[in-house]
Amino acid sequence: MVYIQGKTKKCLDALYTHIAQPAPPSQPMKLLRVERTRGLAKEYVATFQKPDGRKYMRRFGTGSNYATPGSGKTKADRDNYRARHRANPKSKGAERKGDSPFNLSMHILWGESRSIAENVKAYKKRFGV
Repeated sequence: MVYIQGKTKKCLDALYTHIAQPAPPSQPMKLLRVERTRGLAKEYVATFQKPDGRKYMRRFGTGSNYATPGSGKTKADRDNYRARHRANPKSKGAERKGDSPFNLSMHILWGESRSIAENVKAYKKRFGV
């Protein structure tokens, strides 16, 4: 025990050891749902949950995409879309963020499958959400 002006340092030692402990690993954000919105500029909305429990939404996409039934888009259209948007310099930083509208559109609406549900599963696996 160390005495400081007649008081023990035991309490301070406990405080410092508590502060020095590493923080528990943060939980990744979660993708809760992807829904179609009608009458808005963006056709889809993805709802995410942050590690602290707060929810937020990202609006993305238009009605003219590869995964929407009846859109008439082909695999060639999908390949052209991907090539066109991968070359966009504004998308370079967005490629790393899982919750960016760029990635939501690229991987869910223009993904490998025409099924949005299958593309959402692949998106969750790719970004760990």
